[in-house]
Amino acid sequence: MVGDRPVWGCMLCGVACDGTAADPAPVAQTFFADETVFPNYDLDGIVTVVDSKHLLLHLDDEKPEGVVNEAVEQVAFADRILLNKVDLASEEELKVIETRIRDINKTATITRTQNSIVDLSSILGTRQADAPVCDCGVTVV
Repeated sequence: MVGDRPVWGCMLCGVACDGTAADPAPVAQTFFADETVFPNYDLDGIVTVVDSKHLLLHLDDEKPEGVVNEAVEQVAFADRILLNKVDLASEEELKVIETRIRDINKTATITRTQNSIVDLSSILGTRQADAPVCDCGVTVV
């Protein structure tokens, strides 16, 4: 449902926003500040998928002064992090990556995945941002 209008003949229970290579702060802020979004949607949480093969390169990527490192911002804002492509890294490398993630974000749940396969109940409708669950049982960002 968008406002008071059904979408495709049924209630819309959630919206997933893909923020690939984007600063997540403005996206999250939209859920609290935008007059058309705020009354119609709740922020369930922020899920970030990171590539275990390349994450450290992205975290260490030096940006010009005043430019945000999107990888750092995405890890910092997430409440759930999917550490993907774990088959491409050794256990030792994964521990180093998880330590780096923890240096940036001490509270996010980290789930190791391969091919982004994950139990959807661990990322959808978890109410990480204390959002109410809609009638279909899921609130999604």
